[in-house]
Amino acid sequence: MWISIVSIAIAVAALAVSLSQTWIANKALRLGKIQDARRKARLDVSLKESVAWVPVDESCKYMCALLLVVNPAESETTLIRAELHITYSPAPNQMLVIKIPHEERLIGAPDEIVPVAIQSPLRANGALEGWFVFRLIDDLIGSHSIKDYNVVLYDSRGIMQSVHIWIIKEIAL
Repeated sequence: MWISIVSIAIAVAALAVSLSQTWIANKALRLGKIQDARRKARLDVSLKESVAWVPVDESCKYMCALLLVVNPAESETTLIRAELHITYSPAPNQMLVIKIPHEERLIGAPDEIVPVAIQSPLRANGALEGWFVFRLIDDLIGSHSIKDYNVVLYDSRGIMQSVHIWIIKEIAL
């Protein structure tokens, strides 16, 4: 009788040790996956605000996006290019994309909008917040129907990341 009770107690203890080892192994696996994700080079881009305005005595429109760019990887990088991709329809069943480069100079901009300098370094696990500015010449698209606005960022590691601009606040100067 005592041998049966001791055998059951040993079996329960072995089961408890086995379950705790399984829990520890799963926790180590999750931690390993998180560390692997941090080693993988990538950019995370999020839109904080977007504005547009027409400068006085200019035949253009400025579109600006306040972006938060995060480098969650363990390697440093540099932003090397930023573009605004405008998708529009010049005719039924046709779509075109125009790529407009980031402008580091502004004419007649609100004081709070200071463009980000391209070639800005992004430290490992660092972030950068700033305005990306694009100058749209009036005759570029004409009266065609615009379907989509995306800001596309490129870094020195060859990574390209985009963010969709969906609400654009028109401001008057």
